[in-house]
Amino acid sequence: MLKQICRKARLAVKLETSPACQLKDCMGVSLSETLIPKAAAESSVSAGAFVTGKAAKAGHELVPENDYRAILFYLMMRGEQHHRHDEQGLLFGSHVLSPTAVPLTHIRQHGRRFATQHVHEGNSMVWARLPAGGWFIGCIQRLWLVPASVAERERNFISIMPLDIVPQEISPYTQVPGLGCQLVYDRISAARVVIEPADLISHLAVLRRPNGTFGIKAPLMIVYSLNDGRVAE
Repeated sequence: MLKQICRKARLAVKLETSPACQLKDCMGVSLSETLIPKAAAESSVSAGAFVTGKAAKAGHELVPENDYRAILFYLMMRGEQHHRHDEQGLLFGSHVLSPTAVPLTHIRQHGRRFATQHVHEGNSMVWARLPAGGWFIGCIQRLWLVPASVAERERNFISIMPLDIVPQEISPYTQVPGLGCQLVYDRISAARVVIEPADLISHLAVLRRPNGTFGIKAPLMIVYSLNDGRVAE
């Protein structure tokens, strides 16, 4: 029975996405509409449903694999069950994460503009919540508008490069917490963290310092949160 269900799911996607199956007859009914009842079509895994709303009007790009995996991990941490678009044996009604999305250069959240690093580095430096709890400091690399699936709304996802915080035992700001400053390493991390706009806390003011500052043999950044109590930590 499971094999039969999987075959039906693949057939449904084929019928819904094939141009030949969308041609209408003299009664205004297509082959797709004839072979797939409306109720079943609405509850099926539909490749055509990846292109809806704003996403249908703007240019899609293939989401890089590292971002795609990070988005899936974020959804899993939130307790949301989504499947890869290339997963075998998908059932009717499964939530499938689109492999394509609309790239954005900026978004507005908490009344502030947040942008990717290549557009505006200052607006890309952020303090944000981790999906599993806690917080981190990082730099926005990409912003994605992921189109809605059959049962979900469009969603913005933010791909961020986290920055490693200098250990407290060697950071001079540990002794003066009233300044509200953090010391982080100014270096690229291979890891990516994905969040949604609601996870953003604030921008960061950044001062870069050269190798050797405070006796630390690495380029550094002194960062300060611009939240000022507007958003709950």
